[in-house]
Amino acid sequence: MKKIFLFAIILALTAVSVMTSSALASCYLDSLELHKSVIQKAENKVTDSHKTVSLWSPAYHFLPVDGWSGLFSGLSYFNGGYNLFYFNNPFALTDSKKYLGHSLSNDLLRWARLPISLAAVDTYDSGDLGAGSAIEKDGLFYLFYSGLQKDVNLTQKTVNLALSKDGVSFIKHANNPIISPPKGDFSQSKFDSPYIWMHDNRFYLLIASANKSGTESKLLLYRSKNLLDWELFNVIENPESESRIWEYPSYIEMKGFSGILLSYKDSQNSKNSQSVSYRCGIIPGTIDYSSGKFTQKGDFQFIDYGFDYYAPQISKIDENKYLVWGHLMDYQNNPNGDFITGAMPRILSYSDNKDNKIIVNPIPQFTSLRESKLSFKNFNVSHPAILKGFVGDAYEIETLIDLRLAKNFSLKLRTSDDEETVLFYDKVKQLFILNREKSGILLDGSRGVNMPLNNNCIKLHVFVDKSSIEVFINDGEAVLSSRIFPSEKSRNLKVSALGRAKVKYFNFYKLNIVQ
Repeated sequence: MKKIFLFAIILALTAVSVMTSSALASCYLDSLELHKSVIQKAENKVTDSHKTVSLWSPAYHFLPVDGWSGLFSGLSYFNGGYNLFYFNNPFALTDSKKYLGHSLSNDLLRWARLPISLAAVDTYDSGDLGAGSAIEKDGLFYLFYSGLQKDVNLTQKTVNLALSKDGVSFIKHANNPIISPPKGDFSQSKFDSPYIWMHDNRFYLLIASANKSGTESKLLLYRSKNLLDWELFNVIENPESESRIWEYPSYIEMKGFSGILLSYKDSQNSKNSQSVSYRCGIIPGTIDYSSGKFTQKGDFQFIDYGFDYYAPQISKIDENKYLVWGHLMDYQNNPNGDFITGAMPRILSYSDNKDNKIIVNPIPQFTSLRESKLSFKNFNVSHPAILKGFVGDAYEIETLIDLRLAKNFSLKLRTSDDEETVLFYDKVKQLFILNREKSGILLDGSRGVNMPLNNNCIKLHVFVDKSSIEVFINDGEAVLSSRIFPSEKSRNLKVSALGRAKVKYFNFYKLNIVQ
């Protein structure tokens, strides 16, 4: 470890074009030593503690075990494994962005915790660490992140860089911050979530920004030849007519489709739920690499129509698909503690034979978690019925329902006498609805998506975990996700229909615990 640390010091120093004085070099080395000692102190705390397991801690979704954890960052493949970073507070189960945790996986299901990668100890990130992205170049791992400086002199966010040779030990670059907000009508505190990618041997960064008053979103596009020296290439004004504040931008390029992936928050009026609703989707369009101009080529497409899916990280798999991994957000005043859990890692692809839609499906690795299977075929449903034997709180369902002789169909999950999470399809309106009015504490409301039948049938692929539900419809044409907080007694399944629905098949899998 000492050799790695020494190498990283040399790397970070030599990566700087000129160190203007020995005093600056000495100051930088002092900063590195402080960073190392602060991380070691946090690591010592982690070894003495673990995350409290609650009624709603996930069985098979990713949730770090080293204290409080927040939004993900830097999803990337390096040195033979998937790397995932996340905001972290190893000292308590309370919100803090002073550390960046790090985990590694070979299959995106089973994760090994690695040492804390970064700590907020330098002036430019002393306020907190922000989300970012990572890329490999010449055998080195470049991790970009936003940092907040907040003191009596300045409140400002900047883009910073940390480097690693082994993918475990990271050293902050000596010239941080490498990008500061531009002058003019640009917010100094809204300068977030740098997303990096390469095109034709040049590197590009897309950064979420806003005007000074924070009322209008802007996306800043930077470019570089060496990952160290960056120029502002273009300012992409709010690409939609609605005055949403865009967050966590990424740029997707596939054969036949490209666009900007964005997240935003909606306010909502609710008696039980928190006042913020989370949404994300893609604005189809292309970036002209000669000018930096973004040309929109279609309407905003949601990649999840549910309540709580937010701020996805992406990693390109090939020219036809991306790995997409978002969060299922937490809820305030949860008596079992606030925690953000990972959604299911998903594959995003494009289909030109499905009305030019984005298609989103779960990664195929999840089939390896199947522990046992119950199934039936060609079952008629009319009156409400409990599916006997189909019980649990962590499972997967595959089903195909023929509605030729029915006006609607409902599948009720995590049910008891007074709780249920309802999946409902209205054939007349061609509307699929996820209703969580009775899904336990803190929640209410419903979300829907227009969904025509295929040959009078609707296909559902459902994943239920302790405090979440994710529904993939018609092979990924739409997805709805939500947190749920039912009591432990709510473990049954119910079905009903108006008319006579025919369930062509119904496969129920209990899933292994991996957390």
